[in-house]
Amino acid sequence: MSENKEQKAAAVAEEVVIDIVNEVAEATNEANTTEEVIENLADKVEEKVEEVISETTELLEEKVEEVKDEVLETLKEKVKAMGVKKSTLALIIKFTMEAVEKTPKKGAEQKDYALRLIRALVVDLATGEDKDFLLTAIDSGAVGDTIDLIVQATQGELDVNNVVEVATKSCLPCCLSLLAKRTNKK
Repeated sequence: MSENKEQKAAAVAEEVVIDIVNEVAEATNEANTTEEVIENLADKVEEKVEEVISETTELLEEKVEEVKDEVLETLKEKVKAMGVKKSTLALIIKFTMEAVEKTPKKGAEQKDYALRLIRALVVDLATGEDKDFLLTAIDSGAVGDTIDLIVQATQGELDVNNVVEVATKSCLPCCLSLLAKRTNKK
């Protein structure tokens, strides 16, 4: 091949190599840019998801507070006439469980909610010895265990031997501590 043709071939080869290098460089830049765009989009999507979760959580908490207030007010009206005292505890538990059953809460949340409502009723409406007794019954777990027994009974899971065991474990200590308090006062 003549020197002129070799130079032309070398020039063409050089242009091809330069074109390839440029294309590789562009592809690399585009790849980096694409990765950056994807990363930026992922960050923005994550931010928006967190924002939606935060707003939804706030709205849900507000709704729960509204429902709680409505349920508590309804219960207060229902029990106000009969009073919140030792002798009405069973009815208070019944009314509270019926009210909580109508809320969207299920399972352990229902029990926790019922206990909070009963405590609020006791704090707001009970007085003197009754208030002390009822708060002790709640704090000792006696009211919670009673709710568990009612749930088990409604689900057909109640074993009479188990009832005796639960009553001995939760009610007896509560009653004994109240008797001790009463004896110490006199």
